[in-house]
Amino acid sequence: MIKHAIFFSLCLVVARPLGAKAESDATARFGDHTVEQEIRRNIGSVRRCYESEVRIRPRLSGKIIVSLTVAPGGLVTETVATHNSTGSQTLANCLTRSIRRLELGSGPRNRSATFRYPFVFHPQN
Repeated sequence: MIKHAIFFSLCLVVARPLGAKAESDATARFGDHTVEQEIRRNIGSVRRCYESEVRIRPRLSGKIIVSLTVAPGGLVTETVATHNSTGSQTLANCLTRSIRRLELGSGPRNRSATFRYPFVFHPQN
């Protein structure tokens, strides 16, 4: 389910988390809204990844889906680009590194939770 998007040199589309139901113990107080807020707060690093690569490939566009696992305590323990239609591994690598650096406060209760977020990129006109 797509909630909403941010438009600038890239469009960030936020999806629901995978792996745990919203009412589960792991995500009862820590869920997709918490992760989305932190991604939005740090959107500058995502923008820098795209803008760096779009200088080399001016028509660069597409979607990268990032899966991230958050441990109790809020550490992002794993990030993987599970889909990349941009054709740029450099962009995917930069994006996963940026997401891996997020600090998510107290994190989910009792066990890790996995979320997937699609990032849709379009060059500015």
